[in-house]
Amino acid sequence: MDQATVFLKPAFFSHLWGGTLLRDYFGKPTGDNTGESWEVSAQGKGESRIDGGRYDGLLLSEYVQRLGEDFWGDQPEAARFPLLIKLIGARDKLSVQVHPSDANCAPGESGKAEAWVVLHAPPQAQLVFGTRCGRTEFRKALEEGRIADTLRYLPVKAGDVLNIEAGRLHAITENMIIYEIQQNSDTTYRFYDWDRIDAATGRPRELHVERAMAVTDFETANAGPVQGLTISIDGQQHTFYICNDLFALEKIAVTGQFADVRLGCFATYTLVEGYGVVEGRPVKPGDTLLTPAAGSFLFEGKGVLLKGWAPGRARLSAYLQSLGQRDLSAVAQLG
Repeated sequence: MDQATVFLKPAFFSHLWGGTLLRDYFGKPTGDNTGESWEVSAQGKGESRIDGGRYDGLLLSEYVQRLGEDFWGDQPEAARFPLLIKLIGARDKLSVQVHPSDANCAPGESGKAEAWVVLHAPPQAQLVFGTRCGRTEFRKALEEGRIADTLRYLPVKAGDVLNIEAGRLHAITENMIIYEIQQNSDTTYRFYDWDRIDAATGRPRELHVERAMAVTDFETANAGPVQGLTISIDGQQHTFYICNDLFALEKIAVTGQFADVRLGCFATYTLVEGYGVVEGRPVKPGDTLLTPAAGSFLFEGKGVLLKGWAPGRARLSAYLQSLGQRDLSAVAQLG
């Protein structure tokens, strides 16, 4: 069985808030209103495909099925691929929205927790991240058309990482490029869309106020960017930002050669800075690759990789302990 790292070809989506940022910064072959590049997706509405090699052209779901145990390793084979990884280029601000958890989503839907890495932000950029009031006051503001007055704006810059738990109200703002890792779900409830008219329909976009109110956690602490746990592994700097039961997010600053250690599960890698070579093929910023559990990943060059995977806290703790990391309390704080 071929267990090599594979390159992925994304699926693109146009939005009224989209533009050309993904084309301008990463050279993506997008249109003039592209908002999202689904880099790693097994969603039927927009699946990524294998780009080159033995499995060239296969949908991600077909590739996973073809590899079977070699893809999943010692993890139980899931009924559906668990992650969705995107690059988002927002010319305009997105709607004020919230996502449900698996426990409180509607029948036929699935929960959506996510995390963001800010890749590009204009000077003095701010994201909508929570509210400045409780449920009762927020409900009153909704009824009076004053929701914009209740929003909490968080200053951000390139490199910041935010943990967007299910239930947290949020919105990406203008001229931002975001890397997003999330559950494999497209469930979004909109509170507010800035009074915009969708040119495609001539009407405002649908809102989901009651469903959004039902799942929003107004008690969630108004946190800021995640600091993460940074350690050196084989001469490369690794920063672990998120590790929960759903996904893990790690940044790896590579100089020279980086051979990743398999932890019994698949992993995805998106290069966001620099250049390198994998499997004899050049890797440029914006490229995303995937390695099955039984495979290995070797990057040669200099750059910054964002690694998306799902090891679980126990496996990550055991791995860090094997490297001599004695204080594992920080792992429990990784989202």
